[in-house]
Amino acid sequence: MAKKNLINADMLLATPRKVNEPSLSMAEEPFKVTIHEIIDLPTDAPPTPEGSAAVSSVKRGLKGHETRATFIVEEALLDKLKAIAYWDRLNIKDVINDSFRYYLDAYETQNGEVNPIPASKKG
Repeated sequence: MAKKNLINADMLLATPRKVNEPSLSMAEEPFKVTIHEIIDLPTDAPPTPEGSAAVSSVKRGLKGHETRATFIVEEALLDKLKAIAYWDRLNIKDVINDSFRYYLDAYETQNGEVNPIPASKKG
């Protein structure tokens, strides 16, 4: 049987070495590349705006009126919401927000405006 020349991922990623160059041992520091060197970004990036580091992770990357929340929901309900989002070509968050709005509108029509939770009881 003929011997096949196989190439694995390590061979593709390996840095070419000179014949007499010693291989790296575990004690030596690995080669490091910064993202700036890879995609040619300027290293003198502008400073971050004051207070940007103070943005909570539940708000980071969202519009000002949005927040992240975690809920436990029945699987059948979630499957239906996902199907509506798929067939209507919407984001799941938009379908859920519409569902919340619809429920709250119906609730307030029947019971009047929802009173906010007192600040001392929020948590």
